[in-house]
Amino acid sequence: MKILLVALVLTNLVSFIVLGFFPDFFLGLLFLLFVLALVSFFRLLQHLIHYKNKKQNILFIISFSFLFLLISYISEIRWNLNPFGMLDAYAMWVGKGRMLALSILDGNPLPIWNGYWRMPNYPLGIPLLHADLSLVFSSVSEFLITLKIPNYLYLLLLYFFIIERTFDLKQPVVKWGFLILTGAFLFHPNYLLVISDLCADFPVSVTLAIATFFLIKKEKKENVYWLFLTIALLINLKSEALLISIVLFGFCILYNVIEKTYKLQFLLIALLLLALFGSPTWYLFGKGSFLSSDFKGINQSSSHTSFIMERISDGNLWLLVTKYFLKFYLSLTKGLSFVLLLIALIWGSLNLRIGVLFYFVCVSIYSGIFLLTSLEPQVHLEQAYDRIHFQLFLIPLVIFWKFAKENEETITKVFANVCQESNKQLKRILKKKLET
Repeated sequence: MKILLVALVLTNLVSFIVLGFFPDFFLGLLFLLFVLALVSFFRLLQHLIHYKNKKQNILFIISFSFLFLLISYISEIRWNLNPFGMLDAYAMWVGKGRMLALSILDGNPLPIWNGYWRMPNYPLGIPLLHADLSLVFSSVSEFLITLKIPNYLYLLLLYFFIIERTFDLKQPVVKWGFLILTGAFLFHPNYLLVISDLCADFPVSVTLAIATFFLIKKEKKENVYWLFLTIALLINLKSEALLISIVLFGFCILYNVIEKTYKLQFLLIALLLLALFGSPTWYLFGKGSFLSSDFKGINQSSSHTSFIMERISDGNLWLLVTKYFLKFYLSLTKGLSFVLLLIALIWGSLNLRIGVLFYFVCVSIYSGIFLLTSLEPQVHLEQAYDRIHFQLFLIPLVIFWKFAKENEETITKVFANVCQESNKQLKRILKKKLET
């Protein structure tokens, strides 16, 4: 998982530097990316061989591989019907990368910030991947195949992340339970749509899950640096993810203050990582606000307009946002996330409770931003509320994994007792039926 994470971060940074400032050297970029892909492939192969050497892991590898292959099959069905995913995908992610690549191949490279693009300040993490692929596969027929590859990269990243979390567990009962729970999350019909949208929401969802893991897993000190590397990738994916990145940064400092491990050296290295690997996004923000045109009312507000205060004090708008909140978390997702988080909140450690708090802060931010929309609120909520909140969908799964890992023996004993009691009750019922 870490290999792929590093490969994606490096690809984003190198592509930004070459395509943005030295487009004539794009062949050198392709060579570097080929070497990076080759090294990553062999490293991943080594890890798979290491996993298979443990016989008890083979069954779980097969099971998870089947789940992810099924997800890929479902995604392919949708892409056959709609090759470009959502309209937003082509307007803001796929199309931008394609235009960058074709302009370079034509000898007239475009600047990576274009005022005529829809939402020109949106991060280019996904478009840069599409640009790299289009430089190699420039024909239309090849393009229709390669536009899926960024999605598959993040699906592969999620696959290795889930596999590694499963192997961190020791008790077979807990492992199987985690597999079933993972399937319940990944095969939610609306989340399957997010996976196959070809937008940045699915990559953000995967990256947020990994960031949450590094945030709550404090056993290894180097996880702090992995967290900030993940944040750097996150801020290069989508604008609203920058808000969550700020929250992640704050909670990381909170953890270190509580555990009394805060050091100036840690902060400096963290900021260096964010400054370096987040430079593609910082460059775009330097051209204008990171807010999309959906929130232009904030940029235009002044002491004379009081747009923000009017929206915040609008009781009907609060009720409307609350309606969509309840619809998503209680109706659409059946309250599954809240049930898992409630268990972690009641019986989990302080570490987990802070993780739950982090999740609810993220939910609050992603709900609150709709109070400030410049679009008609009802329309904007209908179009975007579910999709943006699915970015947070895997966080409860990661938090509950941590809870299960900390309580493996207890869960196993409870499960054994329940099975034993159920067996007794079944025998009694059968005995009564035989007697009658």
